[in-house]
Amino acid sequence: MSDEPMDDAFDTDLHGELEGLVRDVSPSPMLRARVQRRLQRSGAARSPIVWGSVAAAVAAIAALLVGSPGGGHSQRVAASDQGSTTTIAGEVTPEPGAPEGLVTQTPGSTPAQTPTTHSTAVSRPAATATSTTIYTGPVTEFALPRPNSYPYNITGGPDGNVWFTESQGDPGIWGFDTLAGGSSGASTQPASSKIGRITPSGAITEFTPPTASASLEGITTGPDGNLWFTEAIGVNGQSQIGKIGRMTPSGIATEYSLPTENAGPSGITRGPDGALWFTETIGGSQVQNGKIGRITTSGSISEYPVNGDPYFITAGPDGNLWWTDFVHYQIGHMTPSGSPLATYAVPDHGRPLGIVTGPDSNLWFADGGEETHAIGRLTPAGVFTIYPVSPTEMENIVVGPDGNLWFTEGATDKVGRITTAGAVSEYAVRTANSDVNGIATGPNGNIWFTEMSANKVGRLDLAAVQRG
Repeated sequence: MSDEPMDDAFDTDLHGELEGLVRDVSPSPMLRARVQRRLQRSGAARSPIVWGSVAAAVAAIAALLVGSPGGGHSQRVAASDQGSTTTIAGEVTPEPGAPEGLVTQTPGSTPAQTPTTHSTAVSRPAATATSTTIYTGPVTEFALPRPNSYPYNITGGPDGNVWFTESQGDPGIWGFDTLAGGSSGASTQPASSKIGRITPSGAITEFTPPTASASLEGITTGPDGNLWFTEAIGVNGQSQIGKIGRMTPSGIATEYSLPTENAGPSGITRGPDGALWFTETIGGSQVQNGKIGRITTSGSISEYPVNGDPYFITAGPDGNLWWTDFVHYQIGHMTPSGSPLATYAVPDHGRPLGIVTGPDSNLWFADGGEETHAIGRLTPAGVFTIYPVSPTEMENIVVGPDGNLWFTEGATDKVGRITTAGAVSEYAVRTANSDVNGIATGPNGNIWFTEMSANKVGRLDLAAVQRG
């Protein structure tokens, strides 16, 4: 292991946590949430962890190192000065032999596509200054009814409420926990993931999907006025079964199994064609054999291979689907007919996570790398502009009703705002070690976000921010 200081995602507090696991001490919500998030990012099958054991410590270390945006290695790059930007112009080779037309997937079949890897040439114009201001934000937090629920992603709903995924529920991650008296073993209660709904005033209702043991990740509002979400179900700690879920605003859920074996779906978005589009990692990351999936509102599924491990996805300003691959430092895109287009290497080995189309008709993304600490902008033609922010991993990003981009900073307990000109402001969350993650604009015009470790959903009063 490197002698360099560990970053915010693997800091001094976590050293003590890992030592405690070996001593048969129950882990804190902070460690549980970070292990959960790392394993979700890594694409690994959702396996049971028996907390309070040496095996748990090994699993935690593996998740935090291998599943981290650093990938277990300590490659350092020269950091830009705080408040500067770097612009990168990417040149790519067009994708040869891209298929035309939609191929509907049936179990056991695979569309015949062989994407190629693109090399990216870069240039570095002079940097441009920007500013950062930190505020104690007008934030209200709402505690979830159950402990260890791990609220993850979040979206504005069709019913005037905000909806979110809960990756797991009490008694612990994957249904295993430390029992009373400090002994370790399987809990008598299985974990139960939920879809949560919170009203503008903070009243929370939880709904159980048909497969309660699934690990829930992405969520979005579909064109049919329902909520659509992604889920993966671990099988014997070795593989997983992927599903796409649909839930009505009244809580009635339907699930659709993915045709591909061992698929782990993550991000999901409403496409330009009236369907839902989602990402799939197949059998774990690092192998660049992921897929982009499409599901109609009636449940018909199509899948398209890509040269990478896609995680988040959004509809782009050019009518295509854009996806991030934090494992391989790249952002790719695909036509609504399933034809793969160019992939672009993120500058300085940046680790792109959340992505969204901005009000300026460019793509904006959260850079989850330990060394890069940035929000990035990418034009549809492949030109990057990088805006360094706080020394932490950026998690997710959304367009606010004020015409700015809002993002989450996982390890520094902040919600950030960046204008399309690159001016950054940050707002502190009230709970320490909260692991701020998902972010969305609510139907009431405020910014809503999830706090994985704190087991809360937060609301930032945008009107108060504008008055200030």
